[in-house]
Amino acid sequence: MKKLHRFIALLVIITMAAGISVYGNVPLGSPTPVSEIHAEMFPAGSQQQIDYCHVLNVRSGPGTSHPAFTHLLRGDIVTVLDFSRGWVRIETPYGEGWIFAGFLSREMTVVTETAGIIEEVLEIEVVVEKPAIEEIAIEENIVDQYGLEEIAVEENVVEQVLVNDFQVASANGIPIFASDIQYLLLHAETSLFSRHFEETGEFNFDLDFEDRAVLEEAVSFAAFTVIALDKASRLGISFSSDDVEIIDFQIESLVQQFGTEGLEELLWADGFHGIDHFRGIYKEQFIVENLIRAIMEDESEFANFAHLLAEEEDMPEEELLAAKHILLSLESFESEAAAIDFANTLIVRIAAGEDFDELVMEYGEDPGMWAQPEGYTFVAGVMIDEFYEATKALEIGQISGPVPSVFGIHIIQRVQPDEDNVMRMPGAPESRTLEDRMIEAIMLGLLEMVEQATIEFLPALDDVIFPEGALL
Repeated sequence: MKKLHRFIALLVIITMAAGISVYGNVPLGSPTPVSEIHAEMFPAGSQQQIDYCHVLNVRSGPGTSHPAFTHLLRGDIVTVLDFSRGWVRIETPYGEGWIFAGFLSREMTVVTETAGIIEEVLEIEVVVEKPAIEEIAIEENIVDQYGLEEIAVEENVVEQVLVNDFQVASANGIPIFASDIQYLLLHAETSLFSRHFEETGEFNFDLDFEDRAVLEEAVSFAAFTVIALDKASRLGISFSSDDVEIIDFQIESLVQQFGTEGLEELLWADGFHGIDHFRGIYKEQFIVENLIRAIMEDESEFANFAHLLAEEEDMPEEELLAAKHILLSLESFESEAAAIDFANTLIVRIAAGEDFDELVMEYGEDPGMWAQPEGYTFVAGVMIDEFYEATKALEIGQISGPVPSVFGIHIIQRVQPDEDNVMRMPGAPESRTLEDRMIEAIMLGLLEMVEQATIEFLPALDDVIFPEGALL
């Protein structure tokens, strides 16, 4: 199962590396508190930028109770269509959807357009400065057999810069090039840390792995992709025009934020060989996803993986809890003590007969409560410990005192559970559908193909340059 998790994570890593890692040195900051979100900040037709998170779910309705059908990345530009109680309706390649407005940048240029005419600029501020890079001068035009060119940089320090791609390994005779592994080096090193922890129980980020070990780990990741692509090719599976539209949408969002030149610089720093290479990696991941989907839909093909299909698991007995809460964000108060004092005044008002639900709507800063006014039904492990334990200590209908947590101060009311709407951790037995188990079986089968493959490392592997972003 550890190997399965490793390669399932790999698919996520590759896709996210293509859209997220370029923001690695830019701090996230905090989303806008609910109390500071107003409709006039998000006029219909305005363009806004995703910020304060790496990946943002796009939901079918305004609230966390609505299912997510796609996601956006930090830096993506969206056009606002509508606003409702802290959520904005936007256009995506998959159709219209809703995102929480708190994750839209407070520093982004907001432009409203009518019939192509710019009417109003609400705010203009530079969001991200392009990282400074050293100017380099080519001293000699010397290119060796691996495509490396000697160049002189500031203070006559000589470095090697990759100017052409070259083969470093093969899997079942399929070539693996430097460009196939350079953007995976950071994730390969992280994988080695995880494996060390699994084997020893020691979590030590001061470990210094040999470059060769990191390179071979990256080759194993790349082998998974090239073997999957080879199988897809033999089955006639590629990417669709819809896939290309999504890729273009994501890349254009990045170009709008950084400019073409700035994006090129950031991608090279993370191990991508420019925008075209980045686009190609993205397409490869769509092909792998399409391969998995095609195998699931083809009974004869899935028969090759059926022996790996996990048995359906019985649900263990579990205690269902349910609660509503008023969340007071600490950002809205001068101190935690001030937030607790205000919470106590609300508790007094509730005790005097004021309606809890009305106070949730008036003061609560959890947007999920707007979408689920009946409260959350959950099992152990879903909510943070403070919230879970405080709810468990109450009788149904009772109100808690102030409950501090990393999210702020909670006033909790325990309510009757809704057995048809239970929040569980991803991967919990009830959430593992047949589709989930089929995907798992296919991933295990592809992993077996990698483990049985003949992987050859070429001498040129040691000449691969670690990009700036791959150094922990």
